[in-house]
Amino acid sequence: MCLFLMIGRHKTTVFMDAKESSTVFEQKRIVEGILKRPPDKQRLYKDDQLLDDDGIRGPARLSCRM
Repeated sequence: MCLFLMIGRHKTTVFMDAKESSTVFEQKRIVEGILKRPPDKQRLYKDDQLLDDDGIRGPARLSCRM
């Protein structure tokens, strides 16, 4: 299954798709390629809860704070 994500950073909004089985760290690597921000400087949240890099997102709505 494919998920569609919306990630916002300041005045930039990025729309991307991902596999449901991909990890949070894999998503951070994709964001790094787009926004030039290393994964260790990114924090991905779902419902105001920080997500673990090793965790699998599953069907989730994410927000990104950098």
